[in-house]
Amino acid sequence: MCVDPGVVTAPCDALLSAIGEVPADGRLEAVKGRDYSIEALLGSAEDARPFRAGVHATLYLSPAMYHRVHSPVDGRVLAWRYVPGRLFPVNAAGVRSVAGVFTRNERVAVLLETQAHGPVAVVLVGAANVGRMSLAFAELVTNRGAAAGRVVPREPVVLRRGDELGAFNLGSTVVLLLADPALTPVAAAGDLVRVGQALWRRG
Repeated sequence: MCVDPGVVTAPCDALLSAIGEVPADGRLEAVKGRDYSIEALLGSAEDARPFRAGVHATLYLSPAMYHRVHSPVDGRVLAWRYVPGRLFPVNAAGVRSVAGVFTRNERVAVLLETQAHGPVAVVLVGAANVGRMSLAFAELVTNRGAAAGRVVPREPVVLRRGDELGAFNLGSTVVLLLADPALTPVAAAGDLVRVGQALWRRG
């Protein structure tokens, strides 16, 4: 686990499919010729607004990988939103064949507020055979009749970098959004990353 200040770490063991700046139009490219909006991903234009000038990363967890997701930053949970949807595959073939797959699949978006980086969103995207996602700090299990919509915690939920945030029942995808425009990537698309490894440094 990287403990250096100003670092954003990988929330999971994964293939880093994409990392970079969020385009001005707020549309991220899943693969060449296939893009999607951050508003659709988060299920809210208001929640997406702070990330228009920020950075993003997409991390693919294969079924053979460690399935838990950890906080990439020190922060406070502002809210989470469960968005019902389909369960298309999110491997390379699935992303190529299903337009907007990350916005069509079932997902949970966790919204954090941080002192170091401003708003942060960690989006757990379901997939084929991954109909169960859970949060470590809340009573949410997506295949047990979870209610759609935005939930604000009744009591403060503070996460330290590396704390468990949630889990998949098999591999899937995590999309990270950070409002901080001053982050410099220290990993590249195509890298295999481990939970706790640095993805960005500030400055």
